[in-house]
Amino acid sequence: MKLCKIVISLLLVFCTIAAPLTLAVEPGGMIMTVYADTQKVTITGDNVNVRSGAGTSYSKVTTAKKGATYNVLGTSKDSSGKKWYKISVSGKTGYVIETYVKVSTVTTTTSQQRLTVTANKVNVRSGAGSSYSKVTSVDKGAVFTVLGSAKDSSGKTWYKISVSGKTGYIISDYASVSAAPPPSPAATALPSSPSRWLRGCWTLAAA
Repeated sequence: MKLCKIVISLLLVFCTIAAPLTLAVEPGGMIMTVYADTQKVTITGDNVNVRSGAGTSYSKVTTAKKGATYNVLGTSKDSSGKKWYKISVSGKTGYVIETYVKVSTVTTTTSQQRLTVTANKVNVRSGAGSSYSKVTSVDKGAVFTVLGSAKDSSGKTWYKISVSGKTGYIISDYASVSAAPPPSPAATALPSSPSRWLRGCWTLAAA
C-alpha cells in the first residue's frame, strides 16, 4: 500500500511538470528562417576570359564584363597555385582567375515569401536569365511561394517558383514579393479542470 502511494505521488508530480509542455507552439505555426553564406565574385578586369578549367591552358568558354557579379559555384587551383573561381555566365559554366576578381561573402536571411504575378503570360524559365529555355508561363494575379532567388549577369533578380510541378525562374520585373503570413498555430486542448486532468493520469497509471 505504501509503495502504491509512492508511485501515485510520483505520477502526480510528473503530470504537474509535464502538463505545461503541451503548450509549446508547434512547428507548423512558425515561419522557418534560414541563414546562408553566399560567396560572390565581381569582375575587376575588362572582358576577362572564362575558361573550361582552372588554368590558362584550358579553352575559352566566354568572357565576363567588368563590374558583373556572379555566385561562386566552386574553387580550384592551377599548377602554379593560383586560385580560379567557378561561375556561370549566361548559362555557360567556367572558371575565372583570382587576379581579375574581387571576392565577397554575403550572409542572407531567407524567410518564407509569397510572389504575385503582375503581368499576363509571364515566362517561367529553366534558369535565372532570359537566355534559358521557357518551362511554362503564368498569368497575372497568380500567387506562388518563393523557393529561392538568383541574379543574372545584368544584376536582375529572378525568383524560383514551382508551377504545376514544374520548377523555374521568373524575373522580378513582373512579380511582387511580400512576406507570407504565418499559418495559424494548431490549438491545444486543455483539461477542463486540474483535478480531472490529474485523475486522468491516475486512471492511466492504474491501467
